[in-house]
Amino acid sequence: MEFAFTEEEESFRQEVRSFLDTELPADWIMPIVNPAEDSYRDEVWQLHKVMARKMGEKGWLSLSWPKEYGGKEASPVLNAIFQEEVRYRGAPGRDPQGVDMVAPLLIHFGTEEQKRQHLPGIARGEVFWCEGYSEPQVGSDMASVQTTAVDEGDSFIIDGQKLWVSGAHVTDWCHLLARTNPAAPKKHMGLTYFLVDMKTPGITVRPIMDMCGGHGLCEVFFDNVIVPRENIVGQKDQGWEVALALLDFERGVDVGGAAMMRGFFDLLMQYMKEHNLTEDPVIQQHLANIYVEIETARLLGYKVVWLASQGLPTSSQASMSKLFCSEANQRCANAMMRLLGSYGQLTGDSKWATLQGRIGHWYLQAFTATLARGTSEIQRNILAVRGLGLPRS
Repeated sequence: MEFAFTEEEESFRQEVRSFLDTELPADWIMPIVNPAEDSYRDEVWQLHKVMARKMGEKGWLSLSWPKEYGGKEASPVLNAIFQEEVRYRGAPGRDPQGVDMVAPLLIHFGTEEQKRQHLPGIARGEVFWCEGYSEPQVGSDMASVQTTAVDEGDSFIIDGQKLWVSGAHVTDWCHLLARTNPAAPKKHMGLTYFLVDMKTPGITVRPIMDMCGGHGLCEVFFDNVIVPRENIVGQKDQGWEVALALLDFERGVDVGGAAMMRGFFDLLMQYMKEHNLTEDPVIQQHLANIYVEIETARLLGYKVVWLASQGLPTSSQASMSKLFCSEANQRCANAMMRLLGSYGQLTGDSKWATLQGRIGHWYLQAFTATLARGTSEIQRNILAVRGLGLPRS
């Protein structure tokens, strides 16, 4: 097996690193643990928008897109390298909703008008998206969506509530599932996929304070929201197929989680060496175990990257990568907190906080790792059915 990168790939990696060295503040220590939430924190959002535009100018937000839509048709490897370097530094600027989900969704399912309307803004880093899937009574069982969309001919009237919508208070557009046919024989048959302008009258957003002190998550209420018919992605009542495809995009090529963990690990190693703590054999064992977890997660991620670069199916392998990485995320965060002891619990506003309290922030964020983008149970179901060919239970 060949694990080396080409000269072109290594050159691109160095270009991204130089860019981040230049554009990030000198005291920047991993503020972005989970891009889907941390990018929208008050202290990060403005820089996130600036960085997105600069990344867009370089063509990095549309690396793998077809050239006809402003992309470079770069290999999945280059796209993964960009993702890896950004996450390793905890840098803002890469919108996971627009870049990783909405753009590939529109390229595969959107009309030419939708592509012309939305892709340029995503590519330039000027338009940001949020996702409306979960509801108060709907989490992993997406087919049970209760938000309704009533057909009025040229438009639809959407009513309902979405929950855990990352960045809804600051983003420009929302992509969501709504029920257009309550009488459908099966619940997944009566759903339609919509693109909704967040400035549309009737939308109310309420941020939800999380245990890290941020409010990147929101609940969103739709009260007689008028959405033009041309904002449907795919066909009416056939949104389930579109939604499943989007989840495959969301869980697809992802080396960012391992890169984030490696960023924290390198910071911790530097701290341990500076304080002469690495000679303790117990600490050495903990550090070695963390290192194994991170390298395993990275290799599983790059296996998916390689499969994608060969045009091979990635679904079950992507679920394996996501499953291991999200659970390793929790194990590594827990292990690093144990190594730091009580100091690791201090927040960045304390002069005694270790590494500005960033590992403690990660530890709290890690609780959601096995829930977001599909729970660990869902990933195991996918592996059983698609990977092992086992019957559905």
